[in-house]
Amino acid sequence: FLMIRRPPRSTRKESSAASDVYKRQLFGRLAERLLLAKMYKLVVLASGGGRTLANIQQHILDGKLTASIALVIVSRADIGAIDRCEELQLPYLIIGPQSHPDVELRNKLILSAIFEARADLVILAGWLQLLPIPPELEFKVLNIHPALLPAHGGLSLIHI
Repeated sequence: FLMIRRPPRSTRKESSAASDVYKRQLFGRLAERLLLAKMYKLVVLASGGGRTLANIQQHILDGKLTASIALVIVSRADIGAIDRCEELQLPYLIIGPQSHPDVELRNKLILSAIFEARADLVILAGWLQLLPIPPELEFKVLNIHPALLPAHGGLSLIHI
């Protein structure tokens, strides 16, 4: 149950500026309550050791993040993120340049897996490939990278 409180009439200002401030405050409280109440389904894309993936899962287990990881997509079969998925019992798919050399087909497979998982949020956790974001996923993709790109992407960025 969500209760909306309005200021008493005697203190409510009729100016549009005060009304706008009130609306922003109200929206902020509503958004905060809705975000805390919803269980988010995450899809995580990883190209490395999976440390960020493990940290996200730990926050979920600790109750700091109201979410579940529905799927992990990894770019290679020889990376540590797969070991993390197996340790954490998370489902994963391998979709990358080695397993799917055709870029267009690879992107279609990644996006169809994301849509099939019904992700609320897609997290690019060190994902080292360019992924086109369709309109359906706008504002639902979070890119996490430990360095400023492209200046400090490391050797793996050069080989993409």
